[in-house]
Amino acid sequence: MIVTVTLNAALDRTVRVPGAVEDALGPDFEGIVWYRRRLPLQASWRGARIRVEFAAVATHAAVFCNGRPVGEHLGGWTPFRVDLTPALRWDGTDELTVRADERIGHNTQGFLPVIQPHFGGIWQPVTLCVDHGPVLDRLD
Repeated sequence: MIVTVTLNAALDRTVRVPGAVEDALGPDFEGIVWYRRRLPLQASWRGARIRVEFAAVATHAAVFCNGRPVGEHLGGWTPFRVDLTPALRWDGTDELTVRADERIGHNTQGFLPVIQPHFGGIWQPVTLCVDHGPVLDRLD
């Protein structure tokens, strides 16, 4: 998946997800990035529950749909999911935004910075889930 990542109002870059943000911004990057992507909603999905599953985001992720907060997660190694359904407009302009704070010092990094260069961002796959009925939730 290709998304736009924003460092500040003047700097947007197109990056591939999954991938460490340092792949696009250099190995010395340490900070906060914003990922942005238009949602490819289909009319036949109306009435379904629309969720996004993240396999891992390093390290603190805050997720927004159309500017509304829909979830957050702290931990660079564990999967999490957010429900977008209440925030969707279904008008062709729906957008997913993820704020990823990967600054060194988060308590979830443990010993990793000692043996591996620091990395962050949406570094594992992301899945758009369309649930038309009951589902068994493997993340709960």
